[in-house]
Amino acid sequence: MNLKSIVTGLFYLSTLTLLAFIGWGVSLLGLKSKKLHTRQALDPGAATFLSIALIDLPIEIIMASISGFSFRHYYMSLLPVYAVFAGFGFWLLLTQLSHPSISRKIKRMLTICIAVIFFIPVVGASIALVKDTHYISDRGIAYNDVISYIKLHTSEDDSVLVWGAETGINYSTQRRSPSRFVYQYPLYQAGYADQKIVEEFLGDIVRNKPRLIIDTKNPDTPIFDFGIASPKIEADLQFLQSNYQIEEELGAWTVYEYAGN
Repeated sequence: MNLKSIVTGLFYLSTLTLLAFIGWGVSLLGLKSKKLHTRQALDPGAATFLSIALIDLPIEIIMASISGFSFRHYYMSLLPVYAVFAGFGFWLLLTQLSHPSISRKIKRMLTICIAVIFFIPVVGASIALVKDTHYISDRGIAYNDVISYIKLHTSEDDSVLVWGAETGINYSTQRRSPSRFVYQYPLYQAGYADQKIVEEFLGDIVRNKPRLIIDTKNPDTPIFDFGIASPKIEADLQFLQSNYQIEEELGAWTVYEYAGN
């Protein structure tokens, strides 16, 4: 777990993060205050529920970030407790706007804050789109060309192995993977990968013989090189290298096609 992964993960849920932390902060600082109960008309049952959520939120953040990776789906577990505090935070802002003792100037400021909060996802999505575009451009990959190539050179009954972490290619082309390891990061993960798992993966490929194997040149998943050896692994690798030949170069990616019987 590190600070960068936490910040990145929370940014994925930008608007909810801001609203949730507004609600969480107010709950933490004033949940037991009589002023909060009377002025904001907070129901005692809701106060008890918020007390439980106060403990749950930091636990969920720690659990989502403990691996040190900041994958978007890791932070989906935050959505329930986020919804609680985002709802509370938004309700708090609206309550403040309707309170007669709040000046018109403060109400304008709060209205602007609410507008800014909902504008954040637009900015975040734009930044992500620019980053993805640069990522694709820098690697010289045109995903539409890859998808078109696969559809043109395979049938719906053929399987296609994308060696790396590009499962979207299988989804977009509706071509099944020859193995349950639809992306290969686990096969290179120290402490997880072992001889049995690698042999299972290679055995799936040899048995199912995908029409195409596409090497995405991912430095974290080098093709045919697991750092684990056994007679079966060596035999399966020899089979793949003997029966698959380079058919096309799609940007930085290499397409191997099955040439065996």
